[in-house]
Amino acid sequence: MIKAKEFFYPANLLSFLRLALAVPVWILLDSFDDPTARSWLVAIGVVAVVTDYLDGFLARKLDQVTEAGKIADPLADKALVVIVFIKMWLIGEVDDLIFWLAVGRDALILLGGLFLARKIGKITPSDYWGKVAVTIVSAYLMLLFLKTPKDAAVLLIMYWLSVVALVASFAHYVWRGIQIWEKGDYESV
Repeated sequence: MIKAKEFFYPANLLSFLRLALAVPVWILLDSFDDPTARSWLVAIGVVAVVTDYLDGFLARKLDQVTEAGKIADPLADKALVVIVFIKMWLIGEVDDLIFWLAVGRDALILLGGLFLARKIGKITPSDYWGKVAVTIVSAYLMLLFLKTPKDAAVLLIMYWLSVVALVASFAHYVWRGIQIWEKGDYESV
């Protein structure tokens, strides 16, 4: 059961801030060729990555791990990643492979999480591998925001690391989901 006061815990406020960042990101991506817009995108990206790690740290440190936070944190991650990939795909800055992997992975994880929540009566929190994947993908997107040349070794490496991280984290979520389904609780997995 989610309590109203949980929404105002520091960790959850950071997640809601990250969720709200999806709006300016979408708008700034309309001006992707403008260096100022790209600078803002990088700044927002740094804020998003920092708050992604800080919200979990604060929730554990302040003993404020909540059902609201278990929803807000991954929702903020997925909203930002999906918004960026949709817009970047529409403007031709990312290819079909990484677009469909990122958007498909997040959609399937969201649906699977909802399905599990109905079965066990609790929201399953994000895990380490999901955070690693989001961090790697964020680094790749930041390189795109910086207009790193498409043939630059660092961009190609981050692209393929992102592909591997998306596939590996999805496989891990599927495995974890099966374990949770069989045991009836995520705390025993």
